[in-house]
Amino acid sequence: MTFVAISKVLVKPHVADKFEEAFRNRSRMVDSFDGFVGLNFLRSQRHNNLFIGIFHFKDKGSFAKYMASKEHNISHSDSKSLSPEIISNSVEFYDLITN
Repeated sequence: MTFVAISKVLVKPHVADKFEEAFRNRSRMVDSFDGFVGLNFLRSQRHNNLFIGIFHFKDKGSFAKYMASKEHNISHSDSKSLSPEIISNSVEFYDLITN
């Protein structure tokens, strides 16, 4: 069963376009990580500064390995400058029932 992590990020309105650009230009290091299935990144039409990241992994173990990996650390180092601009960030975990 596919493991799904959903990250909900609210950023300050003046950096919303930069935040979107950071995801469009992401390192893509996760794409070749063992157990990675796919990623969707969404921007709210109602709240222009609200973003949702939907990360699909083969299983919870693959996700945990990625989170502890050097690839994860490197991929997030590029966007560290935007960290102070994040208003809130929450993550929830799911099992994919159907696709």
